[in-house]
Amino acid sequence: MTKNKTLLVTNALPYANGPIHLGHMLEHIQSDIFVRFNRAIGNKVFYVCGDDCHGTPVMIKAGQMGITPEQMIEITSKDHAEDLKGFLVNYDNYYRTHSKENHEISSYMYEKAKENGYIKTETISQLYDPEKNMFLPDRFVKGTCPKCGAKDQYGDNCEVCGATYSPTELKDAYSVVSGAKPVLKESLHYFFDLPKAKDFLQKAFTVIFIATIVVWFLQSFDLKLNLVEDSANSMLAMVSSLLVPLFRPLGLGDWRICTSLISGFMAKESVVATLEVLFGSSIATVLTPLAAATLLVFSLLYTPCVAAIASVRRELGGKWAIAVVLWQCFVAWVAAFLVHSIGLLMGF
Repeated sequence: MTKNKTLLVTNALPYANGPIHLGHMLEHIQSDIFVRFNRAIGNKVFYVCGDDCHGTPVMIKAGQMGITPEQMIEITSKDHAEDLKGFLVNYDNYYRTHSKENHEISSYMYEKAKENGYIKTETISQLYDPEKNMFLPDRFVKGTCPKCGAKDQYGDNCEVCGATYSPTELKDAYSVVSGAKPVLKESLHYFFDLPKAKDFLQKAFTVIFIATIVVWFLQSFDLKLNLVEDSANSMLAMVSSLLVPLFRPLGLGDWRICTSLISGFMAKESVVATLEVLFGSSIATVLTPLAAATLLVFSLLYTPCVAAIASVRRELGGKWAIAVVLWQCFVAWVAAFLVHSIGLLMGF
């Protein structure tokens, strides 16, 4: 008998600057259906979401209504709750980012980063609305495109010609908030010093890259090095079952959950990020950017085949599964070789 799962389900947080629109509601309804189904088959589900209360849009909307952002958040929260109730979407907890809990956690993370020297400050020149006494984000400045002359274009890109530019390059610029002509003013900005964390990230992503290879191997074979059709028979499942006692106090006492946690290292994004980080590391003497890109092409083409191996083996037998692997390796390496050759010809 299959053991029940414990799931955490959420949605993209809607902005607290207005009513929930149909795009939001579609997503909420879909997730609600998913949650109801899982509960109906016996799974334990925590269904949570909330309003995104931070950002310039909330502040601007509140100003237009002549109320404070906090009042805007309260009004919107009640409206959102009523809308969700009207569509029978039932969250266990629908909260907000403007909360004591979020403030404490965010402050703790910032203070720790600052304490360890990862926060730096820079003085930045930015457009300023002299009437509203506020700095203007790129999207709150409009004017004439400096490239094609189209009017009423945003401060970061032109929707007519597709050009990108700085807000200070706009002609006849004006504030979307008040209509006033913005002035250039300096302000102090805080940044996370990512280059300072380079060594740590290189080590972390290198571990992830190696773990990706190891986990793929464990997931694909059993103890006798046979390709497996069912992940429950894999070496990874065996390792995961050993970790279950560690996660059981958290309500995650299921080998499949442990498997999913380990398998998270296998995401293609981690491979991409790893290669990007490694470009600037000592391994660059062996693995050039072009060679790394070639390896990435191979990885992305080869990986999808793994999922099909079990089906081929089940339908045609083990020898065909091996043939598929060999063929996919050949095709992937040919593609990677072509990418590498073209890169060399182009001087990369």
